[in-house]
Amino acid sequence: MKPVPKHLVEAAEALPSDQYAVHESDEVKQKALQLARGRYQRWLIQGVAALSHATLRGRAAQYPNSYRDSADNLLRRLRNAGLGDEYRTKRGKRVLVIYDFNGNV
Repeated sequence: MKPVPKHLVEAAEALPSDQYAVHESDEVKQKALQLARGRYQRWLIQGVAALSHATLRGRAAQYPNSYRDSADNLLRRLRNAGLGDEYRTKRGKRVLVIYDFNGNV
């Protein structure tokens, strides 16, 4: 696996506090969405849900282990497909970085 490209690291560091993902391109994002299973995993890829589960509310917040497992499964599928990885910003925010590190797209 290649390291996260510099332009995506910079984008991750500059993300607003309510966004949790950066994408290399729309094409790569669409490929990643095909690997998502369920609404929560689509939200992770779209950047509206946090890998840290900080965005869980209501009944969902009562089951953080299930959501952690779901996020881990998505990350595993993305890595195996060569489409993304997790990046931790300088402030400790976990960001999902969607990029093609195998040159497949």
